[in-house]
Amino acid sequence: MRKLIACLMMVALGALVVAAAGQQTSDDKALRARIEARYDVVPIADGIALTPKVRNADVRLIEIADVISINGTTVSGRELRDRVGDDADDILKLSYLDASSRRTLFATSAPAESPQEVASESSRRSPRRAERSHGDRVRVFGDVTVREGEEVSGQVVAVLGSVRVNGDVGSDVVSVLGSVDLGEKAVVHGDVVSVGGRVNRTPGAQVRGGVTEVSLSDMDW
Repeated sequence: MRKLIACLMMVALGALVVAAAGQQTSDDKALRARIEARYDVVPIADGIALTPKVRNADVRLIEIADVISINGTTVSGRELRDRVGDDADDILKLSYLDASSRRTLFATSAPAESPQEVASESSRRSPRRAERSHGDRVRVFGDVTVREGEEVSGQVVAVLGSVRVNGDVGSDVVSVLGSVDLGEKAVVHGDVVSVGGRVNRTPGAQVRGGVTEVSLSDMDW
């Protein structure tokens, strides 16, 4: 775990350098252009939604937040590629961005109001079905959320961000330069670690491993 924390601290320092540049790269602009050529982009509460400009009965709505959903159902990378083909690479790149970066990327192009399809799709998804994600969930320079009813089989890691868990995590939960918030429905099967932050644990939250808060002053630089 110490080696993991040390590596994540190096990633955090690198991310700070990137953030200092503060400019949208040409790659970001090209990504935006490719997405806008094929989809209408709509802001939603915790991410963005894409509606195909060419009518597609199989893919009506793609939501990109902590997970990627098609027509209200969470999909894996392979399922995404099977459904949208070559567009999968660009959609995955969008999913790697934090919520703020996604909003900034499409700030000038998103319509003021969501289309009716987004509202109807959201109503069909209520109440939320259980969602399962295989592998790790890692985000640099942003928060990570595991919602109630959601299962992540691997680690959940946020670098320069916080982690909020109210679902099931199969391994460790780590936040570097952020806090870990465990809701009453949270179940963590590994360790919970916050470096430079706090671990906030609601009564009812279950942690099968250890709970550790590491102060920056305690780090062996």
